[in-house]
Amino acid sequence: MFNEDLAQFFDTSDFAVEVTHIPASGGSARTFRAIYDDPYLNPQLGMYELDTSDPRITAPWPLVASVKRSDIVIVNDTRHTVLTWPQPDGTGLGILKLSAVTGDEL
Repeated sequence: MFNEDLAQFFDTSDFAVEVTHIPASGGSARTFRAIYDDPYLNPQLGMYELDTSDPRITAPWPLVASVKRSDIVIVNDTRHTVLTWPQPDGTGLGILKLSAVTGDEL
């Protein structure tokens, strides 16, 4: 793992956003900076196509290591459920895959 200061990559005047983490098991909410990405996906299965996206956040590993599957994160005023356990990327960062929470799930 790298020992580089990653703070410069998480400046909110550039690409980073404030993320609020709410543990599903209760406990205190906390806020940290992360990079939010929601790429468009168009997977195909035979003649069927699905237009979807793959929202995720990337943040320094120590900030996401304690996040658990089914926790809630709020990004840009949108609630998301965390779909996977944090995934380390080998550079000191971790990735959380998300699913936007719809009005029916609130």
